Amino acid sequence: MERTNVKSDPKMKVDSVSFFWTYKDSVTVLKFGLHRENMLYSCTSTRESFTLLYDSVQQKWLYKNSFDSGTMYVEKENAYEENGTWYKVSKLIMNKGLTDGESTYIVEKNAGLLVTKSNTWRYAMFRKTEDPHLAAVIYRVTTDRDFYDNDTTGMSIW
Repeated sequence: MERTNVKSDPKMKVDSVSFFWTYKDSVTVLKFGLHRENMLYSCTSTRESFTLLYDSVQQKWLYKNSFDSGTMYVEKENAYEENGTWYKVSKLIMNKGLTDGESTYIVEKNAGLLVTKSNTWRYAMFRKTEDPHLAAVIYRVTTDRDFYDNDTTGMSIW
């Protein structure tokens, strides 16, 4: 039996959600699916160990270590060009406005975590890399006072 009154229209993704409409007689069926893009970065050093996770559906960054977890907020995003490659860098803030607890995390979509620093204390960790282009991007980010606006003089690199 041929159904001439059934048609389906796939639609483009909108905000990480895809929609699919099916029309049959006087009934419209809407199906949707969430398309999730996760980015996961882990950091382990002599001082601390933590994980950053980006969930594209909720559009939030999450922080987790052995003692605590929390939501991070994107304060700024910028793109830096180095040797013909563009690096999309995000400045994330944890515990915004909290005295003795606010921290900044600088991440790049493909490279991962570049810098983490306390916004209260003179403490920061900079990623060590053998890639001269990534090292140049880290230098550009940390010397861009409009993006990385805290004084870093006197900080030691771990």
